[in-house]
Amino acid sequence: RPAPQPAKPAPKTAATPPATAPSATAPSTGVLTAPSPSAVPDGRYTVQVGSFQQADNAQGLVRRLRGLGFNAYALDWTDAEQRSWHVVRVGGYADTAAARQAAASLKDKVEAQPIVVSTR
Repeated sequence: RPAPQPAKPAPKTAATPPATAPSATAPSTGVLTAPSPSAVPDGRYTVQVGSFQQADNAQGLVRRLRGLGFNAYALDWTDAEQRSWHVVRVGGYADTAAARQAAASLKDKVEAQPIVVSTR
């Protein structure tokens, strides 16, 4: 299964990654390291809540989201300039409608601009 890709810029509450996003088909742009397969939920869509250069910030957001009842996890990747990023995502949704509904719920609960991204 190909590595997930952020579809839009990161929320304004987190550090913004460079325009070159990770891609499974273009390894020169970055390397994405996913959590174990059992940690990432099934589903074609997920909601990206934040992107951080500090792993502690990402893990703190994951803990906060899990405390709110969301299935949150972090993905690590290295961009073309060899900078490490920690992306926080929630869920695994079969369709965009469910993912958009989750994003709206997240926006009400955390100070972020969650975005729906495709995991394939």
